[in-house]
Amino acid sequence: MTKSKFNVNRIAKDALLLALLVICAWVSIPVGASPITLQVFGVILIILLAPKVDSIIIVLAYVLMGSFGLPVFNGGTSGFTSITYGFIVGFLAASIIIYLYTIVFLRKRKQKLFDIIIKCVIFEIVIYIFGLSWFAALSDAKSFFGWFVYFLPYLGIDAIKCVVAVLIYTRLIPILKRQSEQNMRDDSEIEENEDQKDSSN
Repeated sequence: MTKSKFNVNRIAKDALLLALLVICAWVSIPVGASPITLQVFGVILIILLAPKVDSIIIVLAYVLMGSFGLPVFNGGTSGFTSITYGFIVGFLAASIIIYLYTIVFLRKRKQKLFDIIIKCVIFEIVIYIFGLSWFAALSDAKSFFGWFVYFLPYLGIDAIKCVVAVLIYTRLIPILKRQSEQNMRDDSEIEENEDQKDSSN
């Protein structure tokens, strides 16, 4: 595959993953202080599927789009004054930390199920630290610990979203790998045909 074609495919895939995240955010069920959305599912799937730094770029683009007025946050909202904005920032922080985990611990070995579980745990911890800190800062009703107790049911729901994302990821990887290998074979055949044409001329 040529470098230019690789870049085009990479940008297209990143754009599709960003669109997926926006759609996941629009799926919103208003419950209590924070609506239940598919954002957690979307972000963890992006972290697992996107090539390393691309996940950071996608989530950063998402955060910036919503922060500057585009209706891409939960339920089609936007802006950084929302009481749930801490979770949004947490998505970006988690993607950065998981990227660092990848380049430090997975540089010389393949990713295993244990690593995926660790990434999900890191993700949950980071987004809840940011999210609950934001809630505590904007609310006089509860402290950080108070909000933590309040959000325990949400934590369980988000864990389920992570499990579903991991299951989908494990199903998609073989398909994407076969597709990538097929694309490489097709590109190789095209290059060979072009070389033969050039040599005949």
